Amino acid sequence: MSKTSPSSLLSRLASESPETMQQLVTVLDNHAGQQLQQLTDQMLPEDHTQDSFSVPVEHVLQFLEHSLQLEYESLLTYQAMAGLVRGLWRDVVADEFLEHAEEEAEHIKQFTLWYAALGGGSMPQLQTKVPAIQYTSISDMIEVLIGQEQGAIDHYRKGLDFAGEVIGFKVDLEDIIAKEQEHINDLKAILPVPGDV
Repeated sequence: MSKTSPSSLLSRLASESPETMQQLVTVLDNHAGQQLQQLTDQMLPEDHTQDSFSVPVEHVLQFLEHSLQLEYESLLTYQAMAGLVRGLWRDVVADEFLEHAEEEAEHIKQFTLWYAALGGGSMPQLQTKVPAIQYTSISDMIEVLIGQEQGAIDHYRKGLDFAGEVIGFKVDLEDIIAKEQEHINDLKAILPVPGDV
């Protein structure tokens, strides 16, 4: 497999599939206005206010901003790598990557709703980037993806420490952690890839 730089890959992805870059915007637009307010009211009931966290709400918002960045990077990386896969197992591996990308988009939606519920204001600016490495095989791609997933899990576990009495926040984090661990297991199950070069 020829080496492709992440910058050229992301540029190609944006030019050939502009709808990919609009996916996050579409997800967020679907929950704008009154519908968003209703959802956030359900997520943060009156008896579980911002003060129910064991840290200042500003700390929680910073945690959510970093969580959104991690998920967005993971979504872009999965989508980009799905377009790079070649060989006999292309369809199987690419489909797995794209399925994971869809689930990362759901995590983005969950974190965005919590961000709004806690008074975070406008959506934080997310960096559109993929890891600065060269992908020479499917195994290389999977190694990078596993690293991203594990990094996200480690970060989300820190959120459990300050969830306090906000049970909904804790449950959502636990569900996301479980899904990210499932992603790692799925990726490891692909290895070794027959004929991977």
